[in-house]
Amino acid sequence: MFQLARIGPRFAMAVLLAVAPLAARAAASDWRGDARAEVRVITATDSVHGDTLDVGVEFRYPAGWHGYWRTPGDTGIAPRFDWSASHNVASASVSWPAPSRLVIDGLQNSIYTGDFILPVKIRLTQPHQATRIALMLDYATCANVCVPEHAALSVDLREGPGAPSSEAQALATALRTVPGTPAQAGIRVTRSSIEATRTGRPRLSIELHSAASAFQSPDLFVEGAGAGLPAAPRVQLSEHGRHARLEVDLPPTTTRTAPLRLTVVDGARAATFAGPAVATPASATHASINGSL
Repeated sequence: MFQLARIGPRFAMAVLLAVAPLAARAAASDWRGDARAEVRVITATDSVHGDTLDVGVEFRYPAGWHGYWRTPGDTGIAPRFDWSASHNVASASVSWPAPSRLVIDGLQNSIYTGDFILPVKIRLTQPHQATRIALMLDYATCANVCVPEHAALSVDLREGPGAPSSEAQALATALRTVPGTPAQAGIRVTRSSIEATRTGRPRLSIELHSAASAFQSPDLFVEGAGAGLPAAPRVQLSEHGRHARLEVDLPPTTTRTAPLRLTVVDGARAATFAGPAVATPASATHASINGSL
């Protein structure tokens, strides 16, 4: 007569991977979605080697439809990630490529279009062990209307040498679109201040110097100035385009003691840095800095 034995979680995971379809053990999940948007999870390696994994959440929007950045703006919905059904995943940190701006009837939106990847750094509970990456994703796809979407995605990886997968190059390319420091973008922040105006609205003023190449059409995405997204900056270029002054009117009700989070986007280059802290208009603060942040 056979005797039943208690099965440990590690053995159970090994059994699960052994019986899983080959496609589920590849470097990508299946696509999930509809004619308005599709999404999948991809991995940079075809197996687990070490204590981290480089993963991506890849979106595919058809022409006329778009998704949203981490700070979506006045009308959008940022993606929400739930990794709790994963196995051997301690944490997951999402990186955000630089967005573009879409203005509809005066409403500011920071969006993504087409095919793009959000890189994710996953830290493992147990290094060198088989891992299941399971993501429950809520996001939006918008055109003339916005439609909420939901997707359940998973990829199973065995322990192994961690060889590059067929998706490794796409992930590496996506990582290069994530804003780095100003210095990495060839930009120096020479002044950052918030000033009171005659209208009572605080005004953010940023001055930038470009050592690498002239500025073309810089935009500034301001996070932390209340709900929504401030409008695009007024831009003044000088010194043959090497110097840029950007001014943004902030909401009049802004009250914040932590520094703003600023992302400057100029063509293919982008940088994220801390701005000055916001105070109420009656006691607006001034702060100047030398060098990059």
